[in-house]
Amino acid sequence: MSNKSKNRNRPQVEQKLPVDKPFVFHSKTGAVIRIPRDVVFDPDADAALAIAEAEESGNGLQASAALLRMLRSGFPQDIADTLNLKLSELEEFSRAYFSFTGVEFPK
Repeated sequence: MSNKSKNRNRPQVEQKLPVDKPFVFHSKTGAVIRIPRDVVFDPDADAALAIAEAEESGNGLQASAALLRMLRSGFPQDIADTLNLKLSELEEFSRAYFSFTGVEFPK
């Protein structure tokens, strides 16, 4: 019996991704941030550029503030309003969210 015929006789199992499972992040502020999987993250280009400019200047506080502005600009207003994060968890939130969506966050 060939491998093809063996594979043909196996039942087909359909893998389903949890499309209804939202991204959930528990902030140190006490906020629980829930982002539905179907939300499209589309940040403002100027906000993303501000991160690069702040990082080039070497100002970590400006870079963190720019990251928060960029994150908020990428979500619908009702979700952006829930992004109550501490500065110390901005990178953790970003990496977790982008990993959830399948986007690799550069180190």
